[in-house]
Amino acid sequence: MENIKNAEPKMSAGQINFDTRPRNERRKEMLQLKRKKKKLERRIKHVLLGIEFDNKNITGFGNFHLLEAFKQSIDFKGIIRELFTLKKGANSIFSAEDTLDFLIDSTALGHSRFDHTEALRFDPGYKDVKGIDRFPSEKVFRDFFSLF
Repeated sequence: MENIKNAEPKMSAGQINFDTRPRNERRKEMLQLKRKKKKLERRIKHVLLGIEFDNKNITGFGNFHLLEAFKQSIDFKGIIRELFTLKKGANSIFSAEDTLDFLIDSTALGHSRFDHTEALRFDPGYKDVKGIDRFPSEKVFRDFFSLF
C-alpha cells in the first residue's frame, strides 16, 4: 500500500496507471536517461551550427535562395534575353528581362496579384538574395503587361 501512495501516475490510453516500483528504482532509471541525454548532447555539440539574428536579412521566403541559385545556374536572364524581343524604354529603370524575372519570382513565391508584389518590394532578405537595391512597383508590372 505504501508503494502506491508514493508512486507517480503514468498516463496511457485514457487511464491512469501507477508505477508501483520503489522510488529508488524509478530514480535510477531517470538518472540513466539524463546521462544518456547529456552524452548525446556532448556528441552533437560540435555539429550544431551557430545562429545569429541580425534583423537585416530576414525574409518570409526562406527557400527562395534555392530557386535563385537554379535560375543563375541555367542563366535564366540570358535565356529571356535571347527569346524576348521587347526593348527597354527610354525612361525606364528596369529592363524587360529584369521585369519578367521579378514577375516570375513573385509568381513562384505565391503572389498572384500585382498588389501582392509589394511584399517583395519591401523584403530585405529577397533583395539580399537577388543582389538588388530596388524592386519594381506594381505599376511597372501593369505597364509591362499593357505592352502586349
